Amino acid sequence: MFSFAYKNPNRKVLPKVRRVQSSTMRLIILGLLIVVVTAAAMPATSFGGPGRCRCDCPLNEEVCAKEGNAKPETFASKCQVECFNCTQNKEYVVIHKGKCPD
Repeated sequence: MFSFAYKNPNRKVLPKVRRVQSSTMRLIILGLLIVVVTAAAMPATSFGGPGRCRCDCPLNEEVCAKEGNAKPETFASKCQVECFNCTQNKEYVVIHKGKCPD
């Protein structure tokens, strides 16, 4: 009968180093995949990435702010204006303290 123990003399056996590199490469790819999936699943709390905006603002002093030629808007504090600018990628500037005129 046939013997399955036949070895082809022309066949190259891969060294163990290549197997280790292959395993390492798989781990790196898996790690990158986990990072990408995690980043995609996180809500972006700021323009440019999660967690960059400081939005734990005290609501202590109302300010009037506007962006360009837009109608002024009243915000609970200067910190709220900065938070809004950061999360919405806007450029509101505080005009004065207190509510905006109607």
